[in-house]
Amino acid sequence: MDTIIPLGSAGADLRPTSDAAAPPRSPRLASYLFAAGAAAAVIAGIAGEALHGTFAAPRELIETVDLGIGARLSYEQAVARIKNATLASAVLGGVLGLTMGAAGGAAARSRRRAMVAGSVGLILGAAVGGQAAWALTPFADANRVRASDDLGYAILMHGAVWGAVGATAGLAFALGRGGGWKLMLRAALGGLIGALGGTVAYDLIGAAAFPMAETWSVLAQSPAARSIAYPCVAICASLGIAASLGVVARRPEMQGHIASAS
Repeated sequence: MDTIIPLGSAGADLRPTSDAAAPPRSPRLASYLFAAGAAAAVIAGIAGEALHGTFAAPRELIETVDLGIGARLSYEQAVARIKNATLASAVLGGVLGLTMGAAGGAAARSRRRAMVAGSVGLILGAAVGGQAAWALTPFADANRVRASDDLGYAILMHGAVWGAVGATAGLAFALGRGGGWKLMLRAALGGLIGALGGTVAYDLIGAAAFPMAETWSVLAQSPAARSIAYPCVAICASLGIAASLGVVARRPEMQGHIASAS
């Protein structure tokens, strides 16, 4: 004869305290992440194009016919490219961090977490994205011949910038979701891998569809080429985070089965 041992408080610990406290199921979690990635792609794309060209070489240098100032003009144009690339990457990193942090808070059903994680993601994402672009744009320009001929080199340049942005977005989501360092590490790794996948997709598409737009650079030279970078990075990063957290999202369901079986 089977002996039934009542679980008492131990059994109660296995059950979610309420529907509000229970983590969302995988489809809901994935929908939050995809919506955050899509929103970041649209917002960052619009803002990035609106701010593009904020920095430029002085007009008097561009319009002059004095050939002796060519070196100075080239220098000013290089500085403007660095600043514009830094601004665009800061916008992408900040917006993606904001939407991912807010999505994490929404997944946890906590407005406070959404606000805090969104704010942290905005600041940290903008800082990481801008700093990475500021550091790597001069390096890409200095090796423009190699970068324009070697697709792998272009992927490496973009991957360093956008991978950092994706990892920061993963951290922001995990912060809003409310988890320990293991969850943060997994989300950051998922965002990194997803963004790297988006980088490969962007460079392949850019090289084939926009061969004259300098897509090897941190910031492409045509609006059409720039416009595909935002969804490639943002949506692929969100998919990477969703894939990395799939196991975590299923744990509450397993706990529910254990509790019902008891």
